[in-house]
Amino acid sequence: MLYVTKKEEACLRIGINCRIIRLPESVSQAQLQQAVADVAADAAVDGVLVQLPLPRHLDEEAVMGALDPRKDVDGFHPLNMGRMLMRGRARRFVPATPLGVVELLSRSGVSLAGKTAVVLGDSNIVGTPLAALLRDEGAALVTICHRPSIHE
Repeated sequence: MLYVTKKEEACLRIGINCRIIRLPESVSQAQLQQAVADVAADAAVDGVLVQLPLPRHLDEEAVMGALDPRKDVDGFHPLNMGRMLMRGRARRFVPATPLGVVELLSRSGVSLAGKTAVVLGDSNIVGTPLAALLRDEGAALVTICHRPSIHE
């Protein structure tokens, strides 16, 4: 898992204590939910990241529901996603990739005010949060092209 290794290296580089708990792909739903709940309940832990996607036999919604939303640094807990999608709610955590896209546009001097934006993909990890962030940045029209709408 190169992606997890890179996250660990970044944490170490900036002085964040990082503990990776690797579970076998065959882990049961109950075992994974218990591991997530246990680490989230640890007072010494400030944030938890559940690496997605999960193996097919696991229920992602149930796993994310077992995570304390105050420690969900990816912003994927239903409460954190809801707060991000609803106007007027204080955000806790926002998914990193969509936030990075908005930051990249901002640093590049791209104003989204009044613009039309098209987001290719409607995933919970990138597409849907990105559409909400673009809306919040003032895009006049945000269109999401989801998998069934893309014809080859």
